[in-house]
Amino acid sequence: GRPVSMAATARFPAATPRRSWQLLLLIVLLLICEPALAKKRSRARNKQVNVKRECERTTCATVHTDDFDNCVLKCQSPECYEDIYGEEELEPGEVDRDRSRKFQSCITSGGPKKKRKSSRQTPKEESGEGLQAAEAAMHQKVEF
Repeated sequence: GRPVSMAATARFPAATPRRSWQLLLLIVLLLICEPALAKKRSRARNKQVNVKRECERTTCATVHTDDFDNCVLKCQSPECYEDIYGEEELEPGEVDRDRSRKFQSCITSGGPKKKRKSSRQTPKEESGEGLQAAEAAMHQKVEF
C-alpha cells in the first residue's frame, strides 16, 4: 500500500482510549435521556388535548357551529387567542395552518411572549381564566 504522510496523521489523529470512552458515554447518555424527553413532550401534548376536549364538551357545547372553532380557541387560552386571532377571527370553516401553529406554540410556551406572566400558573389555571367571558362573548348575538 501507499505510505501515509505525516500531514495526514496530524489532521486525523488515531482515537485514544479516553476519547473512545467519552464518545461511548455520550451515546449512552443520549439513549437514556431521549425517552424521558419524549415522555415529557407527550404528557404536555395530552394535557393540551384534554383542555381542548373539555372546552368542546362544556364551555362551547351549546355555541352555534359557526362560532364553535373560535370559542374552543378562546376557551383554551384567551391570551393566546387575542394575540394570534384577535385582529382577524377565523371565519366559519376556515383553516389557517400558520396561525394554528402559532397558537399551539403560544399555548405550549405558556402564553404570548409580549405578555408573559411572571407568576407560576399551570396551563389549566390559565385556561380557566376568562372561560365565562369567552362563553358570554360567543353567546351574544351580533346584529348588523
